[in-house]
Amino acid sequence: MMDKHLDSMNQVVEEIMSIHRSLPPRPDIDDVEAATSLIQNVENDDQSRLDAVDRQIKSSGVPQELFDVLQEMRRGLVRFQSKEQKREATKVLDLESAHVVFDELIQRASRCVASPPSSDTNPSRPPLAPVVSPASLYSSDQTPVKSKEMFTRDDTFVNKVKSSLYSDGFLAPRKPQVLDSTLQAKNLSGHDGEKLSLIKLATLIEVSAKKATQELNLQHKLIDYLEWLPDSLGKLSSLVRLDLSENCIMALPPTIGGLLSLTWLDLHSNRIGQLPESIGDLMNLVNLNLSGNQLTSLPSSLSRLISLEEFDLSSNSLSVLPETIGSLVSLEKLDVETNNIEEIPHSISDCSSLKELRADYNRLKALPEAVGKIATLEILTVRYNNIRQLPTTMSSMANLKELDVSFNELVLRYNAC
Repeated sequence: MMDKHLDSMNQVVEEIMSIHRSLPPRPDIDDVEAATSLIQNVENDDQSRLDAVDRQIKSSGVPQELFDVLQEMRRGLVRFQSKEQKREATKVLDLESAHVVFDELIQRASRCVASPPSSDTNPSRPPLAPVVSPASLYSSDQTPVKSKEMFTRDDTFVNKVKSSLYSDGFLAPRKPQVLDSTLQAKNLSGHDGEKLSLIKLATLIEVSAKKATQELNLQHKLIDYLEWLPDSLGKLSSLVRLDLSENCIMALPPTIGGLLSLTWLDLHSNRIGQLPESIGDLMNLVNLNLSGNQLTSLPSSLSRLISLEEFDLSSNSLSVLPETIGSLVSLEKLDVETNNIEEIPHSISDCSSLKELRADYNRLKALPEAVGKIATLEILTVRYNNIRQLPTTMSSMANLKELDVSFNELVLRYNAC
């Protein structure tokens, strides 16, 4: 009878452990934090987008019913995209919740096994493993218990110790602290060729913020349908260089203004149509590449980027350059080629450090006299425009080394003999 009772308990223990092993690996703490933050951000963004839909005004020539259909479809799209964006984060939190529940059940089972009925005195039973308090796993007086010791999926363990679920004690609680060095972020940087999903990007941001990372290269590393960045991007206050080029980003979060240490920002070859005003808070920015996007205008806050030396706006849809461009007193290189610009603002002469100005493939009809007042200018190219005449002030540009005005409509004038 005693042996039969033991076999029965062993079978229960084995099944408990088998069920526990069937769960996917527990997500890292960084994953959980990123998922929680991501869902909050998505929900906040959803409300803003729904409010924007509600503010839409029907034109007089559009039937009310047709307009209502459009509005409902807009709201439906917001909700669908929200669900898609939260899907992976929700899965992470659901898995974490399952592990929390199973941990509590494992501890209950361990207490049962560690306290057998007093009538059971079979001397052949292996000695019980000591019961370790969950709090003791975090005690500073002893070596931290590694996760590989606390978590096991090795079936042979059941055969070694039948009277205990784990020979090294209980599963550690999720909080208050992580002492296991193996609970580090997985390979999230995309070096293995796998592109980052929204949740992986959010996790990478959380990990990078904790490590005070100074450089982050995400060039062509975001999945194709990832069109926006999480608000948690603003946590990267130690970041000096950030490369987000060659992705499908359509909008930058307002929190990007929190990257106060940033000196180098590459956003070329995305789908950005508008910049947030907060980009003007990047006061230490030296190099900004926005080429190959869909910009139609620039925020006035760009005038605050007084440390900016290189500014690439080529291959966008800009029709004008703001007068505030003249506030960029440290600017040395300005590239606005392949846009729809019709006029260079007179304030360009205030860019007192400008050495290179490229404005090829635009719709310029003339260059302002102010261009000739930029004494530091060394390279000026305005090919493929509609320029008919060059400013008279250009004769005083002593440092000019390269001038290309080919493929314009210049009219040469000769003085009569």
